[in-house]
Amino acid sequence: MRSLLGVCAAALALAACTPNAVALNGGGAPPPAGTPLQTIDVNLTGHAPFQGTFGVLAGYAPNPSNVAVGTAIVFHNSESFPHTASAISGSAFPLSSPFSTAALQASGAHLGDAGWSSGELQAGASSAPLLVSAPGVYLYGCFFHYGSPMRGAIVAK
Repeated sequence: MRSLLGVCAAALALAACTPNAVALNGGGAPPPAGTPLQTIDVNLTGHAPFQGTFGVLAGYAPNPSNVAVGTAIVFHNSESFPHTASAISGSAFPLSSPFSTAALQASGAHLGDAGWSSGELQAGASSAPLLVSAPGVYLYGCFFHYGSPMRGAIVAK
């Protein structure tokens, strides 16, 4: 048991020292080599609300994010408290929070997966990548701060 812990600690230390490495929430695998990567900053106090094409957007940047199909999306929490980026079904933001506690667990590998979520992102954490595999408009929000309103949109072409 002790040697297994030593191996795990060494692996974590090496990953932490790897240049340009992304700390993944939930242990997701990095996208395949050569996959374009779009990082979305998650920060409620740094990205003020504004009226966009899809409704009031806030807390994420760029917002909306315009990406090409084949891009991988990673959400990075640059704030000092937890957030999520969790899928909202439909073409409009609901008036009240649509999220259950399932949004706190990382889920989905593709942006088109129903109910995808970054899971709870602690300060400084990044999500596992979500591959944009189909064109469309993808709405999402924060489990904790949906009413603030912490909401975003991704437009994939």
